[in-house]
Amino acid sequence: MSDTSSSQASHLDVATVVAIIGYRGSARTAALNLVAAGHVVQVAVRPGGMSWVRAFEDGFRPVSIAEAIPGAAIVVVAVPELEQAQLFAMLIEKHLEPGTLLLLEATAAAVAGAVKLPENVDVACARLRAAAPGEGSKEATGELAVIAVHRDISGRATERTAAYARTAFKRERLFTSSFASEGDLDVASYAAEKGSSAALISAWEEQSAQSGYEPNEARQRTLESLSAAVTGLGPVHLAKAAATGRAAPTAGVPAAPATRTTGVAS
Repeated sequence: MSDTSSSQASHLDVATVVAIIGYRGSARTAALNLVAAGHVVQVAVRPGGMSWVRAFEDGFRPVSIAEAIPGAAIVVVAVPELEQAQLFAMLIEKHLEPGTLLLLEATAAAVAGAVKLPENVDVACARLRAAAPGEGSKEATGELAVIAVHRDISGRATERTAAYARTAFKRERLFTSSFASEGDLDVASYAAEKGSSAALISAWEEQSAQSGYEPNEARQRTLESLSAAVTGLGPVHLAKAAATGRAAPTAGVPAAPATRTTGVAS
């Protein structure tokens, strides 16, 4: 992972419209910082849940995904892996405009092939997470602002993602990674927290069954893909993840945003 210097740092253009689907992990920090910097933020979360309550208390007016995405230059997806495939297939992809910058906080499902990402948008990861052993430098302790570009349609995906991260996380120093590395680190972290790969798979299956949603092909396909991914991780990955001592940014399986979600800070 490389360190991106701030000597030629760029930030988001004035009043950029950003849709944030989910309100956990780095997403909440980003939403608040973006609004403070003068940008328009629309937050999509499942109505009635704690994320909805937190977003409302933070000054956002939750709306639907269908209302949040149109007109947004940047769409941030910050929902658990098991819900991503269904959301992309049913709600997100059909509302995305060509050329949008699509940012995922959790990449494991996409890396495992469970999520079909649109081909006409820039795709990247931008998030805050704890440094894994050997990452960064002596000065780069605690949380790192990490970016990883997966698809560059515009020819400016890295520049756009870095500008978002600098503004959303209020960091001039960024670290570049890859989609695959971030996904592997997350899955390994989940397994380390549960004690083993088998325990993680069992927990995913149990949480999926208790999620309150009817079984569906997308969730089952994601579960199978993630299970295969975590089974394929070796002890080195698991030890590295365990050593970070961090909670994974979108760990767990719970609920997808429903139709009433997104919000503009008032």
